[in-house]
Amino acid sequence: MLALQRARPLAALLLLAVLALQFFAHGPQKASAHANLEAADPPQNAVLQASPSRISLRFSEPIAQSFSSIQVLDTAGARTEKGEAVVDPGDSKVLWVGLDALPNGTYTVAWRNLSTVDGHSVRGSYVFSIGEPISAPAAPQQEPPLLRSKAEPFVRWGALLSVLAIFGGLAFQVLIFGPAIARLPRSEALAGAATLVRTRSARFIGAAGALFIASSLGLFLVQAGTARDLPWYRTFGEPLNSVLLDTDYGRWWLWRAALFIAVFLFLAFHGAMARRGRPRDFQFVFPLAVAAAGAMLLTYSYTSHSAAAPVVRPFAITSDFFHLIAAGLWAGGLLSLFITLRLFSRSLGDEERVKLLRILIPRFSVLAFTSVVVLVVTGAYSGWVHVSSPSAADTPYGGALIAKVAVLAILIVFGALNLLWVGKRLAADSRAPALLKTFVASEASLILLVVLATGWLTSLEPARQVEARQARLDAIALIQKVNDAAVSVRVTPGVVGSNTIVVEARDRRGAIANAREVRVTTTFLGGDLGAQSAIAANQGDGRYIVESLSLSVTGLWQLEVLVVRPDGFDLRTAHRFELTPTGRLSDVGRPDESLGRRLFGLELLLIGLACAVPVFVTGSVRRKIGKQLLAPAIGLSVIGLLFVVVPSQKESARDGFQVNPFPPTGPSILAGRVAYSQQCAACHGDTGKGDGPRAAALSMRPLDLTVHAPLHPEGQLFNYIKNGTKVPGSPMPPFTGTLADDQIWHIINYINSLASQSQTSTSQAPTISSAAQGKNIYIASCAPCHGESGKGDGPHAPAHNPPPSNLTLGVARLTEKQLFDFTRNGVQGTAMPGFAGFLNDQQIADVVAHLKTLAPP
Repeated sequence: MLALQRARPLAALLLLAVLALQFFAHGPQKASAHANLEAADPPQNAVLQASPSRISLRFSEPIAQSFSSIQVLDTAGARTEKGEAVVDPGDSKVLWVGLDALPNGTYTVAWRNLSTVDGHSVRGSYVFSIGEPISAPAAPQQEPPLLRSKAEPFVRWGALLSVLAIFGGLAFQVLIFGPAIARLPRSEALAGAATLVRTRSARFIGAAGALFIASSLGLFLVQAGTARDLPWYRTFGEPLNSVLLDTDYGRWWLWRAALFIAVFLFLAFHGAMARRGRPRDFQFVFPLAVAAAGAMLLTYSYTSHSAAAPVVRPFAITSDFFHLIAAGLWAGGLLSLFITLRLFSRSLGDEERVKLLRILIPRFSVLAFTSVVVLVVTGAYSGWVHVSSPSAADTPYGGALIAKVAVLAILIVFGALNLLWVGKRLAADSRAPALLKTFVASEASLILLVVLATGWLTSLEPARQVEARQARLDAIALIQKVNDAAVSVRVTPGVVGSNTIVVEARDRRGAIANAREVRVTTTFLGGDLGAQSAIAANQGDGRYIVESLSLSVTGLWQLEVLVVRPDGFDLRTAHRFELTPTGRLSDVGRPDESLGRRLFGLELLLIGLACAVPVFVTGSVRRKIGKQLLAPAIGLSVIGLLFVVVPSQKESARDGFQVNPFPPTGPSILAGRVAYSQQCAACHGDTGKGDGPRAAALSMRPLDLTVHAPLHPEGQLFNYIKNGTKVPGSPMPPFTGTLADDQIWHIINYINSLASQSQTSTSQAPTISSAAQGKNIYIASCAPCHGESGKGDGPHAPAHNPPPSNLTLGVARLTEKQLFDFTRNGVQGTAMPGFAGFLNDQQIADVVAHLKTLAPP
C-alpha cells in the first residue's frame, strides 16, 4: 500500500481528462436539449393546393425508430397516414410517413420521438390544410410533463451517488489515506486502524456497488417505460432490448455496466495479490480501478443534458466530465473521510489520532479546495449553457439549481471552518477532533442533498430550453426606435413559408400615414440566397402591409425596413431572428458558440491553476511528485489560454459566404459613413457614384457602388475592401492595415444604404444623420448668426435686418424636410443664404439633426 502514496494516479487522471478533451473536440457540434422539431414538410399552418405525398419531420437529434411515430388526423380525428413512420436511412434525424391522396380540409400532424442521445421523449403537433384556409386555430404546442416518471429523480440520485462514492472512495485511498499513513511512524495500533479503515472502506464501496446495480437497473426500466408509455414492470423483453441496442443512451449504459464490472475485477485482483503478499508487483492495478471508475462518470456526461447542448456540445460534455470528477473527489472523499474519522475515534489513542488528523485533514482540505474551485468553475459554465437568464429561476430547473447552489454554499462554509478553524486546533484543543467529526458528518449529510438536487436537475428540462420553447410566438413581433420615431414589424404566422409583413411607424406626432414608400427587405444569413425586397401597401391608417413574403428555409434571417417620409428623414431599421418550422426561436435557446468557446477556455485555464495549487501549497514544486502533478495542470492552462486567445478555425463563412456581424442599424451605418468619408469618398464620391475628387486621375474610373454593391454578397465586398480587388490595373488598394474588420463591415452597411437609397426615387435626403457631426458644422457655419444656443444672438446678428430666427422656437414647428430645404436653398426675403454650394446633403442633414436637439422638450 506504500505505492498508493505516489501521485501518479492523479496525474494520470488529469492526463485522461486532457485526452478526453481532445476526443470530444471532434464530436458533433449541434444538438439540442431533447430531439426538438427543427423542420417540417409541409410546414406548420401551410395552405397547400394539392395533397402532399408524405409528412417529413427533421429533429435536432438522432431518433429511435422503435419509439417514434407520426399520426395525421382529419377534423373528425380519423387517422389518414399510410403505414408506420420511418426514420430515414440516410439521416437518422428525419422521420417521415407516407400519405394517400387527401381531400381538401384541415389536418393535424401529431408526432412523438425518443432521442438516441439522452433518451428523452418529446411530443408535439401542428396543423396544415389542403385547398382551403385552416378551419380552426392551430392547437397549442403540448407542454411536456414536469417529470416523465416520479421515480426518475430518485433513481438518478442513487445511480449518480453510487458512482461518486465508488470513484471518490477509491481516490481517497490513493490520494489521501495511503500517503497520510505512510508519513507516520509504524505502530501496531496504527497498522490495525489502517487495516480496519481499508476493510470498512471496501465494504462501503461494495455497498455503493450494490446501490449502483439497483438504481441503474431501476433507471433503465424507467427509461424504457417512459419511452413506450408503459409501467416499468411491462418493459421486459422487446422494449428493454430496443432502448439498449437502438439508442446511444442504451449503448452508453452498456459501457457503464462494463466499466463497473472492470472496477470490481481490478479490486478483486488487487485484494487477492495483497493477501498473497505481492501488492508491490501489481501496484498499478488499484489506480486502474480508479481510472475505470472515472470513466464511468464519463458515460454519465455523454448521456447528460450537456450531450444535447446546442452549438457548444463538445465543450459542455468536457465541462460536465470535469464537474463529475471534482464532485467525486470531494463528495466521495468526504463520505470516506467520515468513515475514517469514526473508526479512528474508536481504534486510536488521542495522541496518535491527533497526529494522523494533522496530516490527513490538511491534505484532504487541499484536495477539497481544488475540487470546489473546479466545481464552481464548471458549474458556472454549465449554468451558462443550460440557463439563459435570471428569469429562469421561475422554471423547475432553475428552482432545483438554486436549491443545489444553496446547499453547496453551506457545504463550502463547513469546509472552510474545517480548514481554517478546526484543523488548526487539533493539537491544542481536545474538543477539536469531536467537533471535526460532527462537521464532517454534517457535510456528508449535505452531500446527499446536493446529489439529490442533481438527480432532479438531470430529470428536468433545462431552463434555457423551457424559455426558448415559451418564446416561440404565433407571430414575430419586432420594434426599433430611430431618432424621434419607432418602427414596429409583425411577421405572421412567423414560420417557414408564406408570411404577411405588417409595418407600423410612429413619431411624436402620431402614426406616420403619409410615407412615400415603405420597403421591406429580407435576407437569409445562413447562405447566399440573395435578398428579396417588396414595397408595402399603404393601408391608410399608419399600417403598411406586404402580402405573401416567403421565408423559405429555417435559420438566421435579417429583416430591414426603410420608411421614406415626405416631411422628415427616412427611417431605417434592421432585425435578426432565428426561424424554425414552429416559429421564431428566441436567442435564449441557442448559446453563442464563440462566447462558449472562450468561456470554456477560461474554465480550462482556471482548472489548470486550481490543480497547480496543491503543488505550491505543499512545497512540492521541485520534487518528482510535484512535477508529475504540475505538468498536466500546465497543459490544461495552456490549452485553455489557446481557446481564449486563438480564434476558431470555424469561421462564419461557408463555401465563401460570410455574414456581416452587424445588422444595418442606424449606429452601424453612421459608423460606416464616418469611415467611408475618411477612406473611400475621395475616389467613390460622397454618394458612392464613383465621382470623387480623385476619380478623374485614376487609371480606371471607380465603380458606382449604388449599382455594383447589391450585385455582390457582403462577404465578397468585405474581401474586396480588406484585400483589394484582383482586377488587373484596378487602383483599388487593400485596407488591411488601415481599417479594422468592424469598420469594414460598417462601411458595407453604409454602402448598402446608399444603394437602397438610390433605388428609392422619392428619397430627398440622406437616411442617416448625426447630431454630433452636425453640431461641429453648425458652430462653424451657423452660430455666427444664430448663436451657439440657436437663439439668434450670434456675434453677426446685430448686422442683419430682420434678425436671425430663434431656432429653439422654430425647429419645433418645422419638419426635418422643411429644415433641410431651408438650410440647403436659403429663405427668400431674409439674410439666410443657401448652403448647397458649401455643404453637401449629408452635412446639411447632420446640421438638421443638431437643430432638432435645440428644441425645448
